[in-house]
Amino acid sequence: MADTHPLLIVAALAVIAFVVVCEGLRRLLDSSIERLMNQGSPETSIRVLDKPLTRMLLPLFRQHYLRFMAYEAVGEMQGARSVLDRMLSMRTTPRRRRALAVVAFNFFVDQGDEEAARSMLDEIERSGNGAAVRDCRETFRIVFEGDSSRIEEMESLLPSAGPQMRCKLCYLLERQYRNRGDEGKARRYAQLLEEAKSTSSTGAV
Repeated sequence: MADTHPLLIVAALAVIAFVVVCEGLRRLLDSSIERLMNQGSPETSIRVLDKPLTRMLLPLFRQHYLRFMAYEAVGEMQGARSVLDRMLSMRTTPRRRRALAVVAFNFFVDQGDEEAARSMLDEIERSGNGAAVRDCRETFRIVFEGDSSRIEEMESLLPSAGPQMRCKLCYLLERQYRNRGDEGKARRYAQLLEEAKSTSSTGAV
């Protein structure tokens, strides 16, 4: 068999090098955007996401997710909702869809949108993820149905909770004390929630 033409070898190596460089840039961009948000610079993250290179390198779903997180961080809830609706309409893997359903559920709960939260809860229940189902059902009962039965248990979990779990516990404790009509303790946990948010980090879908 004849030797491979040198130009074909050079072309193949060039393609391989291009793919490696693009993958390296993609990972660098992704981590840089998350780092900016973790450091409290979501506005800069949005500007990076708007750059043509970012749009070319990052997968569209990941772009949307990072933009959603950035909009949430700067309080642009209308923009966050628009991006979230786009993600919910996209085809993706079952694992990623399950994670997105939980993200969407929590967003709708925070926005007080009971109908949308119920729709996501129904989807989460159909997924069969037992831990997520229990957690989301509990949150729905507290926020939309006035439950306040978990105060003592959640307060006992606070000292050992990490930043993200601490945010969730403070939020649910605030809501439960409001359900009981104890505005003083509700305000206390609202303040603790704001403090906890400053140390929480972004997640990934």
